[in-house]
Amino acid sequence: GAYIRDDEGKGARFGKSADTIRSTRKIVSDVFGDIRLSQTTSELWSKFNDLLLELPNNQGRSANLRHLTCREFIEHERAEEGKRLLKAEQRINKEGLSGEEAEAIREQARTKVISPRTFQRHLKYLSSPLNHAVEKGLISHNPFKPFVLGEEMIDEMRASLPETKRKTWTSDELAVLLSTEKWHSADTRIDDPVYWVPLIARLLGVRSEEILQLKPENVRCDNGIHFLDIERGTGQSIKSNNARRFVPVHSQLIELGFLELVEQQKRLGKTRIFSQVARSKCSSQNYTKTFTKKLTYYRKTRKAYASRQDLHSMRTTFNAECIGRSVPDTARRYLMGHRNDDVGITNYLPEGFPLATLKQYIEQERLNLGMVTKRFGAVAQELTAPRLATQNGVALSA
Repeated sequence: GAYIRDDEGKGARFGKSADTIRSTRKIVSDVFGDIRLSQTTSELWSKFNDLLLELPNNQGRSANLRHLTCREFIEHERAEEGKRLLKAEQRINKEGLSGEEAEAIREQARTKVISPRTFQRHLKYLSSPLNHAVEKGLISHNPFKPFVLGEEMIDEMRASLPETKRKTWTSDELAVLLSTEKWHSADTRIDDPVYWVPLIARLLGVRSEEILQLKPENVRCDNGIHFLDIERGTGQSIKSNNARRFVPVHSQLIELGFLELVEQQKRLGKTRIFSQVARSKCSSQNYTKTFTKKLTYYRKTRKAYASRQDLHSMRTTFNAECIGRSVPDTARRYLMGHRNDDVGITNYLPEGFPLATLKQYIEQERLNLGMVTKRFGAVAQELTAPRLATQNGVALSA
């Protein structure tokens, strides 16, 4: 948790969103310094809000810049923005661009400030411990309360911004991505995460972090049905208790050679299936940040990139398709790892749905993978010799 001092030097504790809380504490420190609550003024509370509204959304991400105060970081980003805008204008002039094309390049170069939602979180994380202190009788009132914006004002702030909601992937848009060399080049290795992760997210709706954490032993088989055992284990985490689940492997992944990949990594003694992806160096230390940077770079350099259409959009699309195919809401929530409020499920089916039932729902959709060269699966192996003998996706000993 994080703490804010009251007049008696005691603390009021609050939790959640550790990164945002640390950022809130830094802003509080920069604005108020080491003063008692009774010494704060309306001017300082307003200054806190004003500073938030100017704060770039990448504040705190670079380890090399964390020593800067918030005001110093804002000035640093303004200088960097000036450099980016200069390069943008040079490109616009060189390519003879105008109108929407030119403005899109300028917009990309501009510094992005925190979203209204993050702004609201900062307000909450400063106001919550003060409310807690009032409840405990440590202070008479919350002096920041008049400066906390209501939902109506936050909604107005959101409405004034460009659309940021994720876009789902259409079949044609996915085909553009899968038509790039990663999915048909002879140089692509079977353990290439860029090849597999988007397909797994799209066909199974699994979170990117859950995919990248998978160990070979997390791919299991029961009565001929292969499934992912999404669990919390050594080096693994899940978003909530609802995220612990079994997700059947789509037959199209099996056709492409996913089980062969799992067997190879098991044979090589790899701890994770996608062992090439390292944890990020940021405070969250997850795999997704590292991987999405690589995937975004790949998509941009192959002209297969669109804003608001990221890796997580694959999961969003899976969810939308489940709704469109009338998959029962309880089953859809289970597959997605979302909270399920159906008492009949939580009380009488605690281990989830039968695998065969989930497999039917998963298999209802088949993607057009005609542009993907099937080089790793059993079908591809039939064309070459010698062939790896398998049973239920597990290699047989010689």
